[in-house]
Amino acid sequence: MKKTTCLLILLFCFIGVGYGQFKYSSEFPVNFKINSVTIGQDENIVNVSGDTPDGKWTVKMTWTFTNLLETNGSGEYTAFGWAQDGENFLSTTVRGIWKREGKVFDIKHFENGTDGNQLLTTGTFDFINDTYKCNVRVIED
Repeated sequence: MKKTTCLLILLFCFIGVGYGQFKYSSEFPVNFKINSVTIGQDENIVNVSGDTPDGKWTVKMTWTFTNLLETNGSGEYTAFGWAQDGENFLSTTVRGIWKREGKVFDIKHFENGTDGNQLLTTGTFDFINDTYKCNVRVIED
Protein backbone atom coordinates (compact mmCIF):
# COMPACT_ATOMS: atom_id res chain seq x y z
CA MET A 1 0.00 0.00 0.00
CA LYS A 2 2.84 2.42 0.83
CA LYS A 3 4.50 1.78 -2.53
CA THR A 4 1.24 2.43 -4.39
CA THR A 5 0.67 5.68 -2.49
CA CYS A 6 4.24 6.85 -3.16
CA LEU A 7 3.91 6.00 -6.85
CA LEU A 8 0.63 7.91 -7.10
CA ILE A 9 2.12 10.97 -5.39
CA LEU A 10 5.14 10.81 -7.70
CA LEU A 11 2.87 10.50 -10.74
CA PHE A 12 0.80 13.54 -9.71
CA CYS A 13 4.00 15.56 -9.19
CA PHE A 14 5.22 14.73 -12.72
CA ILE A 15 1.81 15.53 -14.22
CA GLY A 16 1.67 18.84 -12.33
CA VAL A 17 5.12 19.88 -13.53
CA GLY A 18 4.34 18.86 -17.12
CA TYR A 19 1.10 20.83 -17.32
CA GLY A 20 2.45 23.79 -15.33
CA GLN A 21 4.97 24.75 -18.03
CA PHE A 22 4.33 27.19 -20.85
CA LYS A 23 4.22 25.77 -24.36
CA TYR A 24 5.56 27.87 -27.23
CA SER A 25 4.40 28.01 -30.84
CA SER A 26 7.68 29.64 -31.90
CA GLU A 27 10.92 30.99 -30.49
CA PHE A 28 13.50 33.36 -31.99
CA PRO A 29 16.43 35.59 -30.97
CA VAL A 30 16.48 39.36 -31.50
CA ASN A 31 19.55 41.60 -31.17
CA PHE A 32 18.99 45.26 -30.39
CA LYS A 33 21.19 48.32 -30.29
CA ILE A 34 20.82 50.61 -27.28
CA ASN A 35 20.14 54.04 -28.79
CA SER A 36 19.86 56.17 -25.66
CA VAL A 37 19.83 56.02 -21.86
CA THR A 38 18.29 58.69 -19.64
CA ILE A 39 19.29 58.42 -15.97
CA GLY A 40 16.76 59.69 -13.45
CA GLN A 41 16.34 59.81 -9.69
CA ASP A 42 13.40 57.39 -9.54
CA GLU A 43 13.62 55.70 -12.95
CA ASN A 44 15.94 55.14 -15.87
CA ILE A 45 14.74 55.18 -19.48
CA VAL A 46 16.37 53.08 -22.21
CA ASN A 47 15.53 53.16 -25.93
CA VAL A 48 16.50 50.25 -28.21
CA SER A 49 15.99 49.31 -31.87
CA GLY A 50 16.61 46.23 -33.98
CA ASP A 51 15.27 43.85 -36.61
CA THR A 52 13.84 40.36 -36.30
CA PRO A 53 16.20 37.63 -37.60
CA ASP A 54 14.19 37.21 -40.81
CA GLY A 55 14.49 40.96 -41.48
CA LYS A 56 10.71 41.21 -41.64
CA TRP A 57 10.04 43.49 -38.67
CA THR A 58 11.84 46.62 -37.49
CA VAL A 59 11.36 46.94 -33.73
CA LYS A 60 11.72 49.93 -31.40
CA MET A 61 11.21 49.77 -27.64
CA THR A 62 11.24 52.20 -24.73
CA TRP A 63 11.98 50.75 -21.28
CA THR A 64 11.37 52.36 -17.88
CA PHE A 65 13.49 50.69 -15.19
CA THR A 66 12.58 51.17 -11.52
CA ASN A 67 13.40 49.66 -8.15
CA LEU A 68 10.25 50.32 -6.14
CA LEU A 69 11.18 47.94 -3.29
CA GLU A 70 14.77 49.29 -3.18
CA THR A 71 16.25 45.80 -3.54
CA ASN A 72 19.98 45.40 -4.05
CA GLY A 73 20.88 44.74 -7.70
CA SER A 74 17.36 43.98 -8.96
CA GLY A 75 14.07 45.64 -9.74
CA GLU A 76 11.22 45.86 -12.18
CA TYR A 77 10.39 47.59 -15.45
CA THR A 78 7.68 48.41 -17.92
CA ALA A 79 8.21 48.87 -21.63
CA PHE A 80 6.37 49.59 -24.83
CA GLY A 81 7.32 48.05 -28.14
CA TRP A 82 6.46 49.08 -31.66
CA ALA A 83 7.19 47.08 -34.80
CA GLN A 84 6.67 47.69 -38.50
CA ASP A 85 6.69 45.39 -41.53
CA GLY A 86 5.87 47.59 -44.51
CA GLU A 87 2.29 48.72 -43.95
CA ASN A 88 1.76 46.33 -41.02
CA PHE A 89 2.16 47.63 -37.48
CA LEU A 90 2.31 45.89 -34.11
CA SER A 91 2.52 47.22 -30.56
CA THR A 92 3.24 45.47 -27.26
CA THR A 93 3.08 46.31 -23.59
CA VAL A 94 5.72 44.76 -21.33
CA ARG A 95 5.99 43.99 -17.61
CA GLY A 96 9.10 42.38 -16.17
CA ILE A 97 11.96 42.09 -13.71
CA TRP A 98 15.69 42.80 -13.97
CA LYS A 99 18.71 41.57 -12.04
CA ARG A 100 22.31 42.70 -12.23
CA GLU A 101 24.73 39.87 -13.06
CA GLY A 102 28.26 41.32 -12.91
CA LYS A 103 28.59 43.93 -15.67
CA VAL A 104 25.31 43.04 -17.43
CA PHE A 105 21.62 43.08 -16.53
CA ASP A 106 19.44 40.00 -17.09
CA ILE A 107 15.74 40.52 -17.73
CA LYS A 108 12.59 38.40 -17.87
CA HIS A 109 9.18 39.63 -18.97
CA PHE A 110 5.78 38.98 -20.49
CA GLU A 111 4.45 40.95 -23.46
CA ASN A 112 0.90 41.45 -24.67
CA GLY A 113 0.68 42.24 -28.40
CA THR A 114 -1.95 43.99 -30.48
CA ASP A 115 -1.89 40.94 -32.80
CA GLY A 116 -3.30 38.79 -29.97
CA ASN A 117 0.01 37.06 -29.22
CA GLN A 118 1.46 36.86 -25.74
CA LEU A 119 5.21 36.51 -25.39
CA LEU A 120 7.72 35.38 -22.78
CA THR A 121 11.10 37.05 -23.30
CA THR A 122 14.44 36.65 -21.55
CA GLY A 123 17.53 38.65 -22.37
CA THR A 124 20.60 40.62 -21.37
CA PHE A 125 21.35 44.33 -21.44
CA ASP A 126 25.04 45.14 -21.91
CA PHE A 127 25.47 48.89 -21.41
CA ILE A 128 29.23 48.76 -22.08
CA ASN A 129 28.67 47.43 -25.63
CA ASP A 130 25.27 49.16 -26.13
CA THR A 131 23.43 45.90 -26.84
CA TYR A 132 20.29 44.14 -25.73
CA LYS A 133 20.10 40.49 -26.82
CA CYS A 134 17.00 38.46 -26.12
CA ASN A 135 15.14 35.27 -26.86
CA VAL A 136 11.43 35.72 -27.63
CA ARG A 137 8.94 32.87 -27.15
CA VAL A 138 5.38 33.08 -28.48
CA ILE A 139 3.14 31.44 -25.86
CA GLU A 140 0.82 28.81 -27.33
CA ASP A 141 -2.90 29.14 -26.57
